[in-house]
Amino acid sequence: MLWSCRRRFFERYARLQGLSAVLPAIFDPDAPAVFPAVLKRTDRNSREGVVVVESLAELEAHRASPLFAGREVLLQEFIDDDTDYVTHLVAVDRAIVWHIT
Repeated sequence: MLWSCRRRFFERYARLQGLSAVLPAIFDPDAPAVFPAVLKRTDRNSREGVVVVESLAELEAHRASPLFAGREVLLQEFIDDDTDYVTHLVAVDRAIVWHIT
């Protein structure tokens, strides 16, 4: 799988801010994942390019589909909750100049 450089920057920032406990786990591409999991394209938003996968076979089928094939993705922990927290931000020269959560 291709893994997002942007995601790694975000995770580092979140850790430095003491927010690791509220981030979903990201599964290592070389280790077994825990299912269900969430497969996300890194170049989409608003739930487009995001699917819940229940098994390795389902993950492989999605990865071969036109929506995900050859795209940068990440596979993360599925959190079963009705509330989703989202932050949008603008950074200039790696400094956050605007954000809303």
